[in-house]
Amino acid sequence: FYAKGCIAGAVALPINGSAWQVMRLSRNRNWGHPDLIALLERVAVKAQKTAGWPGLLVGDMSQPRGGPMFTGHASHQIGLDADIWLTPMPNRQLSREEREETSAVMMVRKDRLDIDPATWTPTHLPV
Repeated sequence: FYAKGCIAGAVALPINGSAWQVMRLSRNRNWGHPDLIALLERVAVKAQKTAGWPGLLVGDMSQPRGGPMFTGHASHQIGLDADIWLTPMPNRQLSREEREETSAVMMVRKDRLDIDPATWTPTHLPV
């Protein structure tokens, strides 16, 4: 089951790419199945080129060998999913400190039944 397991052969998403930056580097959770890493790299570049999105901020993925984490994320155990922040990537490389201190923005209402119109804006829609 995807929420109970480990991964062998995980690959690290480089912490900086032409169209992405990995957040929360101290957690060492930028690992995943090679197909997931390739998908993230393709999506980041495509979103930048075709939709004008500045780049992806990538949150938690999996640990180097998968398995359970101390803080939630049961679905991340086998390296098949990633948290993509919907905050536009800045046009500069974030410092390690900024990557630790910056928070993801909640895009859904508190009742989790719809988007929060205060945070979800037309800029989040593809052109």
